[in-house]
Formats: sequence, structure tokens, C-alpha cells
Amino acid sequence: MSTFAMGRNEKMAVKDGKEYVSFMTKRFVAYMETPTEERRRIRTEAKSRREPWLARWFGWAPYGVIMWWQARQLRKERARAAAVSKESDIRQS
Repeated sequence: MSTFAMGRNEKMAVKDGKEYVSFMTKRFVAYMETPTEERRRIRTEAKSRREPWLARWFGWAPYGVIMWWQARQLRKERARAAAVSKESDIRQS
């Protein structure tokens, strides 16, 4: 007996094609009876819960690299600003 995964939490043991056709017919009818606005709302909620593509493809390591790079850039900018500030202090005195 084989098992088909129909959704995240739904599994169905299939003996013959009639059960599968019956199951898919019920799913299709439920889909068609659901109002369009509700289907759109459900779809947008599901998309908002998904992880960003970068995390899905490569895990969270790229975000660590991005955070490190941004912090590095910020440190450089602060160092430049401090150097300019010191130069202006020297010129004024």
C-alpha cells in the first residue's frame, strides 16, 4: 500500500484510484466554494509566513555575512567621520 502526501498534515493510503479521485474531487469542490477574496487572503498570509528565498536556499549563513558586511561599512563610516572631526578640530586651534 503506497502513501501520497496531499498536504502538510494530510496523508492518505491509496488502495485504488477511486479513493484518490474522490479525495481530489472533495478538495476541488471545497476550493471552488471558497470565495475568491478569502482564497486571496489565505494565499497572501501563507506567502507572508514563508522564509525569504535567501534563507530557504542557503540557510541563515548569508544573513550573518550581510550583517557582518553592514557593520564593517558602518565602522568605516564612523572612522572617517571621526578623522574629519579631528582634522577640523586641529585646523580651528
